[in-house]
Amino acid sequence: MFVAVGIIGVAVLLFGLLVDDVFDGLLPGGDWLSLTSIATFLSAFGLLGWILTARFDTPTPVAVLGGTAAGIALGAVAVRWSRSLATMATDATPTAADLVGCGGRLVTAIPAGSTGEALIRIGGQPVKLTAVAATAIDRGTEVVVVDVLSSTKVSVEPADQFWGPADSDAG
Repeated sequence: MFVAVGIIGVAVLLFGLLVDDVFDGLLPGGDWLSLTSIATFLSAFGLLGWILTARFDTPTPVAVLGGTAAGIALGAVAVRWSRSLATMATDATPTAADLVGCGGRLVTAIPAGSTGEALIRIGGQPVKLTAVAATAIDRGTEVVVVDVLSSTKVSVEPADQFWGPADSDAG
C-alpha cells in the first residue's frame, strides 16, 4: 500500500510540474495546499511508510504515523521553498535612463548629420538602437550613450572622446 501511495505522489508531482499554474487558486487554503505540497506529502508518506514496514517490521499504524509526520514535514519544506522562489528578489527592469553611460559598438557608421546603428550592452545583453552623433563616426567604433532621445534612439560619442585620452603616465 505504501509503495502505491509513493508512486501516486511522484505522478502527482510530475503532473503538477506540467499544469500547476492551471490549478492555482482552485484549491482552498492558499499556498500551503498546492499540487507540489500534496505530491511531496504523498511521496514522503509512501516512502517512509514502506521503509518502516519493509525494513524495520514496524506495525502498520506506527508506519502510518511516521509516514504522516514525514509527509507533513517535507510538505512544509516544499511550501517554504516554493514561497521563497516565488518571492525572490530580482534585479530591476532596465529603463531608458539606464542606457546613459552604457557602452557599445557601431554596427552602421554615422555619417555627418545622419543616423547609424549601435549595438549597446545593457545588463549584459546587447540591444540594437538607432544612434546619432554630433560628428561622423566610423563603423566598429566603440561608443558610449550620452543621451536617450526615444525608446529606440540614442545619442552617442566615441568612447575615447567620452572617457578622454588614456593616461600614458599611469604605468
